[in-house]
Amino acid sequence: MDEPPPQKILDILFGMWRARALHIAARLELADHLADGPKPVAELASITGMDAVAMHRLLRALASIGVFQAEGESAYANTPLSEALRSGVPGTVRDFVLCFAEEWMLETWKAFPQVINDGVPAFDPTSGTGLFDYFHEHGAESASTFDAAMTNFSALINPMVAQAYDFSSWKRVVDVGGGEGSLLATVLETHPHLYGVLLDRAEVVARSDRYLSALTDRSETVSGDFFNTIPGEADGYLLKHVLHDWDDKNAVRILTNVREAMPAHARLLSVEFVLTPGSGPDLPVFLDLVMLAYGGRERTEAEFAGLFQEAGLRLDRVIPLAPGAPAIVEATPA
Repeated sequence: MDEPPPQKILDILFGMWRARALHIAARLELADHLADGPKPVAELASITGMDAVAMHRLLRALASIGVFQAEGESAYANTPLSEALRSGVPGTVRDFVLCFAEEWMLETWKAFPQVINDGVPAFDPTSGTGLFDYFHEHGAESASTFDAAMTNFSALINPMVAQAYDFSSWKRVVDVGGGEGSLLATVLETHPHLYGVLLDRAEVVARSDRYLSALTDRSETVSGDFFNTIPGEADGYLLKHVLHDWDDKNAVRILTNVREAMPAHARLLSVEFVLTPGSGPDLPVFLDLVMLAYGGRERTEAEFAGLFQEAGLRLDRVIPLAPGAPAIVEATPA
């Protein structure tokens, strides 16, 4: 039987409580402490230095939504959901959970009523600068948490991208704004005939050894800014979750720079959520709401086509990856 509307509304509202409880569990590494099997609450409290009664109440609440499982009256074990909170395991989202409780993000959401009122991104009024500039200039620790969260997400998406597209005709690929190189490394590992170039800020590509150290004979890094110069002479260019960080004006600037670097035969693959006209699935449209707070946006296929056209490109096709996942938006020089 469907929930009555008031109850459904309250259930949506209470998602805030669930999110905060998840964050505390991730911060305390509870899933890691339970990796080798169930443990009594008292032992978990001792390991983490937390109050045992409060620990029990936290675990009981999370177990009610399938995160952890009660073993008798005073012990808990991992479940498939809590396994995704473990550190460093395939499919983990622990760093993503930690990122969503960072102070800069909480402050942003406090400012959200004003965002809706005037349409101005929250981060600029509260910090005096853009989010990525803030990370670059003031927030090294927050930047590290953000990068780790994006790595969690990328680990889920990168194999889909590498396997969904036919790279057989490409020889050289440039990953524009590719961070530490996780996508580029996955594409190179999946397609051994390719040579890859990673472009990002100097302090970011300095950490690329994490992914590219075993691929030095088939890759190189370039320190730079995609608002300035982009390496040329490639068969393909990758932009993964770059365009959604920016408003239309800046997105066109990035695309125009890519277009100027592209040979006539080259292709651009932009990996982004593609909104369905109307409401559509809830994840992309709520992500669009998040991007409103940071000055970016998610877009429909028609909106991508408009950006590409303004930059001298033509949208050729949209390649779905998986239900609820981003898609590959492919474009060529117009």
